[in-house]
Amino acid sequence: MSHAAIEDYLSELMTADAPAATALPTALPAAVPVAPPMPPMPTAPATPVAPAPAPPPAHPPALSAFLREATAAAADAEVPARRAHERSSRWLRFRVGGQPFAVEVLKVQEVLRVPEIVPVRGAPDAVVGLMNLRGQLVAVLDLATRLALPPAARAERAEDARVVVLEEHGHCLGVHVDAVADVVTLTDAAIETVDGPLLGAAGDILRGVARVEGSTVVLLDARAVLED
Repeated sequence: MSHAAIEDYLSELMTADAPAATALPTALPAAVPVAPPMPPMPTAPATPVAPAPAPPPAHPPALSAFLREATAAAADAEVPARRAHERSSRWLRFRVGGQPFAVEVLKVQEVLRVPEIVPVRGAPDAVVGLMNLRGQLVAVLDLATRLALPPAARAERAEDARVVVLEEHGHCLGVHVDAVADVVTLTDAAIETVDGPLLGAAGDILRGVARVEGSTVVLLDARAVLED
């Protein structure tokens, strides 16, 4: 076959194998209908909110400072008063001539059975004599005589008589009493001061009086007794 015939044959084959062109549609499809919008949901009416209360008016700076100082001063004044009311002390109770007396325990060194007492010539009437307290000579005072109790009130010395040894700054003195009772605790508020002498010559050694278990106890000033 000639060259021209071959080209014609190949051209026919290519024309037969090519698919027919698809024509494009000239009209567009109709638009899809859109659903109408939903009606708005009903809403509950808004609850009115109460306005916040206004803060209380502040005190002026000068008044605030004055209130703080007054409050602090009242608190400072209350503490000492309360402490003074609560302060307490312990007292040794004893009896002399059938009457109750007491001295502060802080001034009591010890309580002894009546030891041997040596009279001293020229000593005051209230001084019984001297006793030996572990090698130290200590004067013994007859408290009934010192208190100037009437003779009828002076109880006869019994086996329960004791010598109460008072001590302060190394100075000791024995006090002869009829009997020792016990130790009691007294607050400062429970001690009543007495103006003027209560028992005549005993007025200068009187500390006060207090009610203990329904009876009145005469409180003696141990320091004044020691310095007597």
